Amino acid sequence: MYSAVKYKGSPSYRLARKGHRVELEPKIVNIYNLEPVSIEKDLVEIKVNCSSGTYIRSLAYDIGELLGTGASLKELKRTLINDYKLEDSISVEDFIKNVLEGHLSVEKYIEPASCIVPLKRLLEKMENVYVKNRYISSIKNGWPLTEEMIENRLTGNTGLFKKGSFVNILDSNSNLLAVHEVISEEVFCDKGDRVRNMAEKKQKLTKNIISFIDGVD
Repeated sequence: MYSAVKYKGSPSYRLARKGHRVELEPKIVNIYNLEPVSIEKDLVEIKVNCSSGTYIRSLAYDIGELLGTGASLKELKRTLINDYKLEDSISVEDFIKNVLEGHLSVEKYIEPASCIVPLKRLLEKMENVYVKNRYISSIKNGWPLTEEMIENRLTGNTGLFKKGSFVNILDSNSNLLAVHEVISEEVFCDKGDRVRNMAEKKQKLTKNIISFIDGVD
């Protein structure tokens, strides 16, 4: 109940705080590892490795039910998400003190800041589509991708891209030009597929989500 899961458009925690009780649909999550770190009287610290969508408050509640004592969450600290670790992070206070103070422009404080995560790292798990040089300006201006724009020599197996997925659009020098969403069922064809006519080659395969005027290396 005390979570951000929505019930008829409202977060369930708001209803719970008003004393309303609603039945929420069960959700399947994965707990890969759960181990006690310390036990001091009625305070138990545990380390959990779980899938996204897991509510640790619910987990604490379930553990309390199994113990027959009841339990609630006192503190929660996320130590890892994907390959981003807590020890590599910086607090807001330290960021303001060490990075922002004394600098007048964005360019001056971003350049030396090791805590700034490069944009390409955030998108590196997405598939890449390379475009031919003559279409770079079109992509920067927000055009959708068509088959004739694709640089097949660099893109590789285009059969991996599925409708609804997001792809990075890059030039031949691996500069990030844009992020697109795949909108076509038969988006990309492997070598050996039927020969397409010009109308098919000009079919819109993606829609632009964001473009980068200067490119991102």
